[in-house]
Amino acid sequence: FGASPAFEETLKLEALAARGDLTGADERGQALADHLHHLKQALADLVAQAQAVPDGE
Repeated sequence: FGASPAFEETLKLEALAARGDLTGADERGQALADHLHHLKQALADLVAQAQAVPDGE
């Protein structure tokens, strides 16, 4: 189960945000943080669903 390019890009953005390299309006930063949180939650849900499916289904 490999990571998608979009997920890898999300991780890069998150790392930059954590280091403070993404500067700008606080609102924009909060919007990015919220977006990343939702993406991570959606990915976790998809992984859980994929793992719940028996092999061969």
